[in-house]
Amino acid sequence: MSILAVPDRLYRVKAFRYRGEEMVLQITPLERTVLQWLAEGKDHNEIASRLETIEKGVDADLSALFARLGVRTSADAISAGIKRGLVTAPAQLA
Repeated sequence: MSILAVPDRLYRVKAFRYRGEEMVLQITPLERTVLQWLAEGKDHNEIASRLETIEKGVDADLSALFARLGVRTSADAISAGIKRGLVTAPAQLA
């Protein structure tokens, strides 16, 4: 999948409830694509290569995404992404 094939819109999903109010999580198409590649087992170096950037850039993108998702690890981010419908489970997990 080319980075040019990423839709130009924000993904909005229910994140959690806070004081009885539903909070909405917004992630960019690039963040969703990076999360999907992570779910497919790509490492940070492979993702950086696909995006034609450096690995530290991918690390920074993932750190921001992890904070938004309220997780600390890649496994937790993948799990949260699958539960919220942001990414699809890899074939071996489905």
